[in-house]
Amino acid sequence: MAGLRNRRHATLIGLACAAAITLAPLFCCGECAAADVDAGVADGSGSDSSSAETGGGEVDAAAKAPATTPPRLIQEAEAVYPEEARRAGVEGIVTLAVTVDVTGAVTDAQVVTSLGFGLDEAARDAALRSRFEPALRDGRPVRARVRLEHRFVLPRAPVQPSPPAAPESAAALSPVVTPPPPPAGITDVVVRGAAAAQRLRESAEAVTVVDTRRAKAESSDLAQVVSRVPGVSVQRSGALGSYSRVSINGLTDDQIRYFMDGIPLDMAGFGFGLQNTPVNFVDRVEIYRGVVPMRFGADALGGAFNLVTLDDVRGTRASSSLELGSFGTTRATLAARTTRPETGLFTAVSAFADHADNDYTIDAQVPDAVGRPSTERVHLFHNGYSAFGGMVDVGVVDRPWAKRLILRAFANRQANDIQSNFVMSVPYGEAHYWQDAIGANVHYEEPRIAGSRFGTSVVIAYGRSSTSFQDLSPWVYDWFGQRARARARAGEIDTPSDQTVWDDKIFSRVGLTWTPASWQEVRLALTPTFDDRSGHDHLVTMGRDPLAAIHRYLTIVAGGEYEIDLFDRRLQSIAFVKGYVYKTWSEEHLPGDVYARRDQEDITGGIGEELRYRLAPAVRAKASYERTTRFPAPDEVFGDGVRTLANLELRPEHSQNANLGLTVDGWRTRRGEVRADLNGFFRQASDLIVLLPSSDTAKYANVNTARSMGVEASSGWTSPRGWLALDGNVTWQSLRNVSSTGTFGAFDGDRIPNRPWLFANLAARLQKADVSALGDDLAFTYRLRYVHEYFRSWESLGQRQYKQVIPAQTTHDLVLTYATGAPGKLRQTWSLEADNVTDSKVYDFYGVQRPGRAFYAKVVAEF
Repeated sequence: MAGLRNRRHATLIGLACAAAITLAPLFCCGECAAADVDAGVADGSGSDSSSAETGGGEVDAAAKAPATTPPRLIQEAEAVYPEEARRAGVEGIVTLAVTVDVTGAVTDAQVVTSLGFGLDEAARDAALRSRFEPALRDGRPVRARVRLEHRFVLPRAPVQPSPPAAPESAAALSPVVTPPPPPAGITDVVVRGAAAAQRLRESAEAVTVVDTRRAKAESSDLAQVVSRVPGVSVQRSGALGSYSRVSINGLTDDQIRYFMDGIPLDMAGFGFGLQNTPVNFVDRVEIYRGVVPMRFGADALGGAFNLVTLDDVRGTRASSSLELGSFGTTRATLAARTTRPETGLFTAVSAFADHADNDYTIDAQVPDAVGRPSTERVHLFHNGYSAFGGMVDVGVVDRPWAKRLILRAFANRQANDIQSNFVMSVPYGEAHYWQDAIGANVHYEEPRIAGSRFGTSVVIAYGRSSTSFQDLSPWVYDWFGQRARARARAGEIDTPSDQTVWDDKIFSRVGLTWTPASWQEVRLALTPTFDDRSGHDHLVTMGRDPLAAIHRYLTIVAGGEYEIDLFDRRLQSIAFVKGYVYKTWSEEHLPGDVYARRDQEDITGGIGEELRYRLAPAVRAKASYERTTRFPAPDEVFGDGVRTLANLELRPEHSQNANLGLTVDGWRTRRGEVRADLNGFFRQASDLIVLLPSSDTAKYANVNTARSMGVEASSGWTSPRGWLALDGNVTWQSLRNVSSTGTFGAFDGDRIPNRPWLFANLAARLQKADVSALGDDLAFTYRLRYVHEYFRSWESLGQRQYKQVIPAQTTHDLVLTYATGAPGKLRQTWSLEADNVTDSKVYDFYGVQRPGRAFYAKVVAEF
């Protein structure tokens, strides 16, 4: 009955979203579209965009039609400060008239306002290396000319005092040169700033930035999107709603931290994990490998994911999506946001609903009448998932007293049926759990007023979640969903269970920034996190309830980092130091209804350094090192309230992380655009925390020492007119136990089991613009993923012919998308997707079989 009710919830919300898509044209107005266009031009912000095959034409200021959208800067090349101008102390702005072709490339740059001293040539060279989103006329890319400003400011520039009795001399203090009116034929648009995503890519941070624009139009979830990134592996225990293990360079689970707009994911509205967060709410994903910036205040060991949803809050936007697919899958989202420029008032609402029967077929060991097992093809029958929720944002942006002040409130629920034990050898027919969460957070960021050297940011978040688990079935079920016989004692997984666990979490972060000069910055952060867990076992009628025992958790991460740019900003260095405080208060329930205190505490520190050197405009070398600590998460220490048991003596884990890489980013040639990345990594971890499952339950434990090292490489090419794009990557990693003593001393030198160590991705994309009408785009994408075979258990255990092996797997996916409508107006995208078209058998955790061939259809409306 619970699954039926959840299915009805999902269906109703899905129908509501479908209605929103159908009625979208009634709500799309020219005023909204114009506001979006004007806002997009004001400061040039936006996301990276690939080229498309288009026709010609040119935007002219005198004949500019209302349906024309000027170009938008997405990648601003950095200008080199000439030594001649540096010695002369010359600062100011060089204004250029640049021509942007239909692919977004700058083909010409002419100086409009000159500064001399070599600054004009430096600005022109930078402009020719910049990238734009092309101008649009009636939704079709066209050539255009715009004004582009390059500001030159010397480090440690002396401040000139104002003459006491000359009010007009105040203008002389400003380094900004007011440009004359543009020449005839030049669009009067000023473009400033590079996209935030590109600034991150060009920084010293060990980060990969993934634009989700294409993923929003497809049926991919976030776990699938990030699994295409080199160094990132995703293992799943099933289909939609199932547990996923995300790995960065071999480290996984809570060794990786998850954020949404810098706030922990479970206190930002999505406690279901990365894989179940709707991709249509996310503009980009930032993947930090090993070293996590101080601004997150995290004690991560292997890296972090930051899902960015509120990067650009200008104008008015709305979107809805509806996805239908195999195994009873239905997913729907609805979102809208608006900002009033005159007051800065920002409001946003979003909602989602997911449902899946997950009734795909597997090969199961089915016993006959006398108990002899044989392999048979069966349908999963108790594997459903449903989730729904929403959030509301209210605040102000771009005010003199606040760059951003946003309050978010959220509520959500998910429900899961439990189909089998961890190794999929015993079916369950009634065990299930569900989770509810509510909470709120507030984010304040102080505006950096011109001349101000200090900045402040504050985040405060609260979340309350409850996890309820029921396992009361008196029946034994077979793989065909039939009740085979009655149980001597209720409970399919272990003993009868009917319990609820509550978590009250508080997260806060205070950040301070000091910029003594334009080429250096100091950042400080203090981040405490508190968790208070309680619970109720509904089957306990006498004595003290074990779930009501004391379970409290506190961590504090504090530190600072110093960023400096040298040699005309070719070299960037970020040095940091961190301090960690860990404290738990807990009671262990012992036989005889005895409770023993098991408090723990730990205080330690860490240091690190990140370097980036620009070898050429499109070529960068990066290196990073960090000595870090990661505290056990509450679910690791106290259990998850379902099938993961508590380990109150779990110790913090420590690691030394190093990265060394070389990146070629958007190198344009006559034969197309080339991109490549090569990265080597090393991780030496002590007291590594790993999940050790039995057939029915699991518990986290410390492995004395583990070492991970490897290489990841990627490359890509886009044809000159953008009609074809090819991308591929491969990752080799070796995560090994290097403990000669202790629980796993007998497996010294073995790979940590049940984790892929060699995998690769390949993608080819064909696209054509203006297929049947202006602004209509057609794209066909092919993707391949390969995972090499790996052992389910320790590789030195037993003879090779009897070892349990996860076989090598190759899957092929096909996606067809068709989009119509111009940006700024109603734009609709339809997609058809076939996953695992060859119906290969795919396995993950301990041989658990995942879905075979599946088909999905999705429609997205945006305006």
